[in-house]
Amino acid sequence: MFGIVAAGLAATVLVRAETLTLVAGADSTIFSESGSDANGQGDSVFAGTTRNGDIRRALLWFDVAAALPAGATVDSVTLGVRVSRSNASNKAFALHLALSDWGEGPSVGGGGAGVAALPGDSTWTHAFLPGVTWTTAGGDFASTASATAVFAGNFPEFNLFTGGTLAADVQGWLAAPGENHGWFLRGDEVGTQTAYRFDSSESATVAFRPTLTIQYTPIPEPSAYAVAAGVAALGGVLVARRRR
Repeated sequence: MFGIVAAGLAATVLVRAETLTLVAGADSTIFSESGSDANGQGDSVFAGTTRNGDIRRALLWFDVAAALPAGATVDSVTLGVRVSRSNASNKAFALHLALSDWGEGPSVGGGGAGVAALPGDSTWTHAFLPGVTWTTAGGDFASTASATAVFAGNFPEFNLFTGGTLAADVQGWLAAPGENHGWFLRGDEVGTQTAYRFDSSESATVAFRPTLTIQYTPIPEPSAYAVAAGVAALGGVLVARRRR
């Protein structure tokens, strides 16, 4: 009987799920009315439309591979953004997987209009100014959203994206870090005055910055396998002795 139990222990090594929270490592805003405006280092990012119908899209990136242990299984992902101002209530927002690398340049835009872009910035036309353009103006991203959410428009207030394919996105980035280009955050781009302002990774208050909370299951430590194997071996010895 002990041998059977020991064998079971060897076959089943229980590993407890872990949770970690990352702060955005880079973010930016691109502006539809101009391929020459940017806001790489501003303390806010924007998504939605202005009163003139001009579109803002935010980009968010998290250094997943530096934080998650190799080989971990990503169980769930939640992305949090803090609304610091809104123009409308109950607006839908979506996260789209970015398909190209992009730059968080040195430009500092104090408001939702951006400022003149500098080398290294991403803009509506460029992933990296001046030499690397998007395949499609407005950014290269998956047509299907990874996650969607409706924000009430209250501010200041944290809002969350969860579910969808966020876990699959992060799992893919862990396996292939070079494919991690983050997400585009898009708002309602059909109407006017739908834009929300969100605190960015440059916010002076760390607690206001975009966050990515990941629940994951790590690969069992070799010591766990060793202990289980030792128990199984001991069980085999005891069974052998009983049979003599």
